Amino acid sequence: MAHLSDLNSHQRIDLSGCRRLSPTGLQTESGLSSQEHLRWHRAGAAAEGLPALKNLPNLTTLDVSDNTGFNGDGLQHLTQLMSLSVACPRGSISNDSLQRLVGLTKLVSLDLGGGDQIDDRGLALLHGIKNLQSLNLYGCHKVNDAGFNQLFTALPNLETLN
Repeated sequence: MAHLSDLNSHQRIDLSGCRRLSPTGLQTESGLSSQEHLRWHRAGAAAEGLPALKNLPNLTTLDVSDNTGFNGDGLQHLTQLMSLSVACPRGSISNDSLQRLVGLTKLVSLDLGGGDQIDDRGLALLHGIKNLQSLNLYGCHKVNDAGFNQLFTALPNLETLN
């Protein structure tokens, strides 16, 4: 942890593959409260402690992609996020997971790629995120035309849909 305290002046940190570093340790022991961008790709079980990241008030971009056991727990606390990636082939992101995103109204970009458990009911939970401009649903095979059509109506700022 002592090495992380040297990163206070950096706004972007990539901790991909750091499976033994917990979010609590990242925030409390290192004093990285100025972080704006955090990439925690393939962090395994470490990504399950996201509630601790709510104490990073400047965090606007979070990538916790390719964490197969991650179900989105803790995301509801990160209301300042503008960009979020939870993409994971055969991951654990489901309709229940999307319920945690309802309060993330500042999101402009959302990557749910590989969310093969997401269907039209889950997609409807995103209708309140009116600032959403970019949405990746590649691999969300349970979403059908009706779900897409309702999404286009509900999200007038949506410019990119994959």
